[in-house]
Amino acid sequence: QEVLHSESRLASESRGSKRMRRALVGVEVAVSVALVLMTGLVTASLMKLMRVDRGFDAERTMTARVELPQETYPDRARRAEFYRDALGKLNALPGMEHAALTSILPLTGDGWGDLAQLPGDTRPWTQLPGESWRWVSPGYFEAIDMRLVAGHFFTASEWGKNDAVITEKTAKTLWAGRDPIGQKFSRSGNEEFTVVGVVADARTVTLAKPDPMMVYTPYWFRADASGELVMRTRQDPATMAETIRKTIWSVDAGVPVMEVRTLGGVVADSVANRRFEMDLLLLFAASALLLAALGVYGVVTYSVVQRQREIGLRLALGAQRANIYRLILRDGLLPVLAGAAAGIAIAFASARLVASLLYEVSPYDPGIVAEAVFVLMVVGTVACLLPARRAAMVEPMEALRSE
Repeated sequence: QEVLHSESRLASESRGSKRMRRALVGVEVAVSVALVLMTGLVTASLMKLMRVDRGFDAERTMTARVELPQETYPDRARRAEFYRDALGKLNALPGMEHAALTSILPLTGDGWGDLAQLPGDTRPWTQLPGESWRWVSPGYFEAIDMRLVAGHFFTASEWGKNDAVITEKTAKTLWAGRDPIGQKFSRSGNEEFTVVGVVADARTVTLAKPDPMMVYTPYWFRADASGELVMRTRQDPATMAETIRKTIWSVDAGVPVMEVRTLGGVVADSVANRRFEMDLLLLFAASALLLAALGVYGVVTYSVVQRQREIGLRLALGAQRANIYRLILRDGLLPVLAGAAAGIAIAFASARLVASLLYEVSPYDPGIVAEAVFVLMVVGTVACLLPARRAAMVEPMEALRSE
């Protein structure tokens, strides 16, 4: 026992240096755990966001944007006529189920805002309910598979009528407890519309929360120079891009057709910022894990080299190799455990900052915390096992030959 203590004092570094080395490893581990935990939270949040019920379907659906030249299409009537001709040809294409038009694609914005005033409502403008308005063509709701709750969708036979399709939220707000079909309302006291249909609430502005009150009007009411085509096909949408362009150009070769892509791609792009945040955190977490693993490995390896004669004496006195593994793992994992606790504390202290990045995931989620600690412990254990194996393979006679 005296020889072992003597060897430990002679071969080992000072206690202060040893504590400093372990403290540095603990700091690396704390940063690693905090970043791994935050990455896990953001990843779980993104997965939940992508699985949320959007209220529309993006499968087998293509989109494209057209820009009508002002010189050729100076007024609403000319633009509406072009859109009608183009939609007629697109709907006639083989494999096309529904071709429609909208002022703005789902998950790319909220349209234009306006007020809805019921007949006899004399409240000031500041007290009137505000809605998000979009103009669409017949077939739009069928193209993205939005569910009809009451009434009917727009039809081509209703050309020129000021009809409107509203969402359930709008119906409950404006006509609580009453049937909204056939009810009339005006836009800021100007044009009057008749409700012909009600669609289910959806998430077409952002996936993170339900839509505000929405009003859909037919495209002949407000045909802007820029329009978004939405086309559901029975074949691979990716093969339809050139066909769509040629069909539009058969109506007018001077109309630009841009941003031909799938609606699924539009959905993916809507969470691009969140995905970038996740990728960035993942990069930082992987880098921190690598640094922590190298730190643990370096400290434990240095300790094994310093204690080689001590380990040889232990083996010569009857210690088993399993005892050496436990000895090295215990010394190596102590700063890892301390760093893990500190990392969790750092992550919990930053909960308010992390919460702004999350969707329906608590920053204190125990499952994700356990996974982060598990990942770190696996990395730390692997980093300790390599030098522990080296220590267990020490030959007692070689280690003691210099005595």
